[in-house]
Amino acid sequence: MATSYGWVGGALGSWNDPASWTGGVAVPGPEDSVRIVGETATPRGFASSVVQGPGTADFMSIYGDVVLDGTFVVDAVWLNNRDHLADPPVGRLSIGAGSALTGDSLVGISGNSLVVNGANVTLAGDLFIAYGAALFRNGATIDVGSMNLTSTRVVLDSKSSLTVGAPGQGIAGTVVVGAGGLIYARVYPNFVMPSVINDGTIVGGGSYTENHLEINGGINNGLIVDA
Repeated sequence: MATSYGWVGGALGSWNDPASWTGGVAVPGPEDSVRIVGETATPRGFASSVVQGPGTADFMSIYGDVVLDGTFVVDAVWLNNRDHLADPPVGRLSIGAGSALTGDSLVGISGNSLVVNGANVTLAGDLFIAYGAALFRNGATIDVGSMNLTSTRVVLDSKSSLTVGAPGQGIAGTVVVGAGGLIYARVYPNFVMPSVINDGTIVGGGSYTENHLEINGGINNGLIVDA
């Protein structure tokens, strides 16, 4: 039977310590849902709660600043949106160096941010972030089925790779879109891609003239629309 767990591990705790979760007698498993609220200690913003893995769950909701440290398998991840900024806070998820998150989907709407810092994210389905930020840096490897980045600031550094619909084909500094893969990037102000190998579809642009895709090299065998 699925169970819901709330994080009480504070600024630093282990997923596998029952004391880190409400009830204090068990830890989440692959059929369970978890709610993690980051520490809110400073007037300048939200202090991070570091969750040490490994860990597994069916559903994870993130509020405030949360750092995942270790290997996590979670089917669906939700970042809380800005409409509830006062209480609980908007979700900001960081995945630390050497860590990994595997699942089906990750969704963040309105004010969220995802930072993948030298870590691996593998999603069979969609990475969806609207009106937020996605930062992939320091050798991050992002491998997803599809991507929707509406009005979202995206940074991919030269050491990291972003692969959509082409599992395991990441190349540092390159966005790889496989046959049937889709990036929907109606971004503001733009999505700068250092290099692209495109066998699928990339849709960019938007309703503002300053919205555009910037692609600095690569190979296009698919469709790129910037309108």
